[in-house]
Amino acid sequence: EIAISSISYRRRRASVFREPARSNSTQMLVSSRKRVSGVPGVWALTTTSGCQRAWADALPLDEITGNTYILFRDAAAIPSLGDRIRMRRVLSIRLIVALALVVPVLAVGAALVILTSATSHRIAEDLGEQLLDRAATRVQDDMRGYLSDAVRVSDLYFRRIEHEQLPTTNLQTWEQSMLDDLLTTPNVASICFANSVGDATWLLRNKARLEVGRADGSRDQFTQEFVFDETSGAIDLDNPIRTYQYDPRERPWYAAAAATAGAATGRVDTPVWTPIYFWFGETGGEQETGAGYTRAIPDPRTGELRGVLVIDVTLGALSSFLQRLPLAQQGYIFVIDEANHLVAASHGPVSTADGRRMALHDHAHPAAGAVAAVMDRARGQKSEVRRRVCGYTAERSDKPSDF
Repeated sequence: EIAISSISYRRRRASVFREPARSNSTQMLVSSRKRVSGVPGVWALTTTSGCQRAWADALPLDEITGNTYILFRDAAAIPSLGDRIRMRRVLSIRLIVALALVVPVLAVGAALVILTSATSHRIAEDLGEQLLDRAATRVQDDMRGYLSDAVRVSDLYFRRIEHEQLPTTNLQTWEQSMLDDLLTTPNVASICFANSVGDATWLLRNKARLEVGRADGSRDQFTQEFVFDETSGAIDLDNPIRTYQYDPRERPWYAAAAATAGAATGRVDTPVWTPIYFWFGETGGEQETGAGYTRAIPDPRTGELRGVLVIDVTLGALSSFLQRLPLAQQGYIFVIDEANHLVAASHGPVSTADGRRMALHDHAHPAAGAVAAVMDRARGQKSEVRRRVCGYTAERSDKPSDF
């Protein structure tokens, strides 16, 4: 028997614990039991695990400091030796103190992790945006460098006309100069001049050869094209490639330049880039579709229009240029016009199989589809839009001189 000077207990009957244990309780094995001296009907049980305070079946029992006894008032409720009783754990003061110290630290740590993650994400986005900005600027600079050859050739021919080194009539005298300049300027696809009476001359690259064209306004726009031998400089006049009627004054490049000159506008010699147009008819392949740097040639005395000079680049040549850029080895470049039609692309075609202009969203590459979706959402917000999607950069400008 164990002598206890004073003891209190709940006046509710404890139960025998033989049902399955709850998730938040512990089963403990009864190792011994003794009757408590001086307290009728109270027993002390020793368990295999020491505990200073416990609950049995959700009923708090009395605490006996310094030993491992659990008290029961009703002898009928006292478990037998070997029975397992369920006891719920009680948080100790040490655990409570530890939690009080650790939980704030963990909360602060979690807040710092979240803050660091958000900051890192924002920094990563900023760095990504700066990277794409630099890449887009680099592509713009490269494109301007490519197109500057057309501008330089146009300036050269304008000065030749201005100094009467090249006439605006008897246009066959242009052919040798055009051959020399086209051979030494690979970025230029065509050199063409047409006067106000409908005469025209041009030299262009087509199907890995040079073709020279002659249009005669005095013969109802009678036009022929011939192969120009770049080695000998000879023209095969006996075997024309094509014979047809052609009025250069009806072409978009002529109309675009004529609209910038003359007494009606008060402006003279204002070169512009034309919209994309087909060289032959309403359709054409990438090597027969392009844009021209066109300018009016005024009479220096009267200011009247003497003719129009246009220097062309093709979509196919532009795309080949983009493919050679370092960025094309790590990303995708798409140049589009104000109608979201492709002008050039580092990957894939820019024209349909039947020779029509291809919209950006019709391109087979998934990068083009991603950019097109952003461009559609941004439509109408600005005249110039720059958007980035999943690492792809899209450039859009409504300025004719910038495509």
